[in-house]
Amino acid sequence: FSDPARRQEYDRRLSRGHAPLTGRIQAAREVGGHRTNPGVAPVAEATVDPLQQARALMDKGDWARATAVLRSLRVGRPSDPDVLSELGFAVWKASAETERAEAEEFLMLAATFDARHVRARELLARLALDARDIEAARERLTGLLRLAPELRWARQELDALPAPEDAKSSGDIRLAFWKK
Repeated sequence: FSDPARRQEYDRRLSRGHAPLTGRIQAAREVGGHRTNPGVAPVAEATVDPLQQARALMDKGDWARATAVLRSLRVGRPSDPDVLSELGFAVWKASAETERAEAEEFLMLAATFDARHVRARELLARLALDARDIEAARERLTGLLRLAPELRWARQELDALPAPEDAKSSGDIRLAFWKK
């Protein structure tokens, strides 16, 4: 704390809640409106939430930058279902829909940390729809509608999928054609 630059860095980290307390060292806190270290100006809090910034980038279709923001945000919030779900979908879109395994891993983690996380379930369903995985889309849309029955888009997508018996019967015909 005798080095002004290090003290300023410590105070900045403390104001964000990330400063370590070791031994008998007391943290520098505001007391009665004054800082215990008057030589250091208070650090202004960031006004833009990184998660909101990432969502804004995703809304613009800037998937690569959104992925970078979300990956760095995940370092500090590794179990946050909001971060994980957005990261999963951003990875999917940034990879031109080729990194399904990694994208699903993030989305499934989000759903694991919060089984009722509607956004994670929604993005899992959208990923299956984008990948044209009819069986997974049906299963995920059905689960999503159990969780949030008011989602009309999910009901419309589910109704638009081919009936399971249609998909199965067409597969049976194809297999029967190749049998000897």
